[in-house]
Amino acid sequence: MNGAESLARTLVAGGVNVCFTNPGTSEMHFVAALDKVEGIRCVLGLFEGVVTTLLLSTVAVLVTAVLATLLGLACTVTYFISKSIWPPVVIHWITVLTWLWFLGGRTLLHL
Repeated sequence: MNGAESLARTLVAGGVNVCFTNPGTSEMHFVAALDKVEGIRCVLGLFEGVVTTLLLSTVAVLVTAVLATLLGLACTVTYFISKSIWPPVVIHWITVLTWLWFLGGRTLLHL
């Protein structure tokens, strides 16, 4: 076993099961080791932009889905407790304005 295989086995032991790669000449030994070690899968990207965009877009979609679900649940619970539509509307708009003004929503929407 060489250093590349040792690194791959350490990643598997740490719970990593997929490795997105864009190998150059110095990383080819590591990519070859990923094929030899069971429990980890290697996904090759054409260039760095593909690999990072794929990872970031997947994380962003998951985080957005979770946050939208939590906002919906908070508004629903507030509606059932208050028996009025206005408290959920206020919670929703406070959340939207916080995202727009303090969390970078304006730049994402190009406003």
